[in-house]
Amino acid sequence: MGKHTIKRAPPVHRNCIDCGVGFIAQNNEVLKGRGLFCSEKCRGKSQSKPLPSGTCQKCGASFTAKYRCQKSRKFCSRECSAAAHRGKTKQFNPGRPYEHEKWMLAVLNRDLKCVECCSTTILQAHHIKSWKSHPELRYDIENGVTLCSKCHNGKHPYLPAERFAEGQDLKCCVVCEQGFIVRKKTQRTCSHKCSGKLKSQQKTAMQRAPA
Repeated sequence: MGKHTIKRAPPVHRNCIDCGVGFIAQNNEVLKGRGLFCSEKCRGKSQSKPLPSGTCQKCGASFTAKYRCQKSRKFCSRECSAAAHRGKTKQFNPGRPYEHEKWMLAVLNRDLKCVECCSTTILQAHHIKSWKSHPELRYDIENGVTLCSKCHNGKHPYLPAERFAEGQDLKCCVVCEQGFIVRKKTQRTCSHKCSGKLKSQQKTAMQRAPA
């Protein structure tokens, strides 16, 4: 049997945390938490600097960090950090993206093609009165028209053409016959509700089929 060759991981390019100069560090050194300095001189400079200190945002006590990398530390202990974050939930506001997509889909379903050149590919919803100047009309369907990417770019000549490269392709739902934005090439229904109805219809048809 032949000898097995061990492949070493390639070196890693890093920037010195003291002087910012780029250098090559060995992968095994990086995995051990080393490979932070380009030279022993920079290592010595960093070790001679005082440890970061601050004031706890929970109890107000002064503290000194254990490590020099903890420059952004805000609390003196884990207990203060847990107490400060207890009961807090991540702020998430899905209203704007959902409402905008709902408005866009309504405009595309109404027109089904570009109102200027009659194209049916790469369709986009355009605000007649600008989004910024008329916030009260942002989700008004009458304030939107369907345009292809080329015509939409013509309405905003000051913006790069790459911004209008992607658009939406419409497809009719096989259950309710409403238009929907294609997410997958194999998608046939507009929602989970219609998907359930389609599966139920297929199941019923299979049961009625002669053996």
